[in-house]
Amino acid sequence: MAIVVEEGERIFSLTGSHSDPQDLEEEVKNLEKTLRDLLYEARTIHAKAMREASVEPMPETLEGLWGMLQRAEGLEAMKRIFNSLEEARRRELADYILSHANVFKGAGAIFAQHYEEEKAELR
Repeated sequence: MAIVVEEGERIFSLTGSHSDPQDLEEEVKNLEKTLRDLLYEARTIHAKAMREASVEPMPETLEGLWGMLQRAEGLEAMKRIFNSLEEARRRELADYILSHANVFKGAGAIFAQHYEEEKAELR
């Protein structure tokens, strides 16, 4: 057993050949993890590039960062700013926002709805 993909006249093997279905399943799980890791790395690189291209300098304080997120023009801009921060800083800022901001309306509500705690990212 193997997983293959046909694209036009070409055939690509995505996995090795396995006689045991459990071995094939394990290889697929490893491929999924590798793809998730690559996607996360690509997002991190993109966010860093966006941060470096930012016109407004990043504030040093949590209050300043929250103010910048509140001024962001829409969810995508908020995501770009927040996700460009280092993970530890994102977690710190999220704790600040969730404990100090009104999460029932405005930017606080948007943040609370889209914050993913596991990776400390806005989705």
